[in-house]
Parts: sequence; C-alpha cells; structure tokens
Amino acid sequence: MRKEQEEVFWQTIRQFKKIGLLQHVMIIGSWAEYFYPLLFKTDFIPNIRTRDVDFFYRNINIPKEKSM
Repeated sequence: MRKEQEEVFWQTIRQFKKIGLLQHVMIIGSWAEYFYPLLFKTDFIPNIRTRDVDFFYRNINIPKEKSM
C-alpha cells in the first residue's frame, strides 16, 4: 500500500479522536491490521490491498426489546 494512503488513514484516525468519534466506531476489515502491532505487541507488518476503510458504527436506535 502506498505510504500516502497510510498517512491519510492515520490522519482520519486522529480527526476521529479529535472530534470524539473514535470511541464510537470500530475499524474492521484489512485496515484494522495497522492496529495489530500496537495491540498485540508484535512485529506484524500489514499487507493492505484495499483502498477503502470499513467502520462499524452501532445503530443506537435499534429497540432493545420487541414491542407487542
């Protein structure tokens, strides 16, 4: 993956943190590999082949219980 794309990824993460969004999303898919060395304390090297970043944002409007 090109270095520029990696830098844009980290800029996005920093902006999400700055505006308070980072605590509400989960990065899923191959771009999550950039967190493996940080989280698992390994020398893992990400091998990203996609250009899109996938985020999971829980829908807080889903009812907890079914209404009758």
